[in-house]
Amino acid sequence: MRDLVLDPQTFRVVFRAQAVFLTRLEFRLLEQLLECEGRLLYRQDLLNRVWGPQVSVEVRTVDSHIVRLRRKLQRLGDQSPTIETVWGVGYRIHSVNDSSASS
Repeated sequence: MRDLVLDPQTFRVVFRAQAVFLTRLEFRLLEQLLECEGRLLYRQDLLNRVWGPQVSVEVRTVDSHIVRLRRKLQRLGDQSPTIETVWGVGYRIHSVNDSSASS
């Protein structure tokens, strides 16, 4: 996503002159989604990539963080990236220009 700038030092995300600050985990979650933009990421895979395979947390933890991440991304405006839920499976991120996006 061309207009999206991520600052890993401050966990700040800027999109078209609008900025939000994320937690470390939200930031890492966003990085993983962006790395695989448009592709489905399973909840368990996100858990392993963001929290690590040795951490014992429920997969619903991903859902909670996605909810908060979505709220923060919405503050970046109508054209900001959207996170699609594939019910019972996982998530994918889309740019606003992708007509298949839904949340």
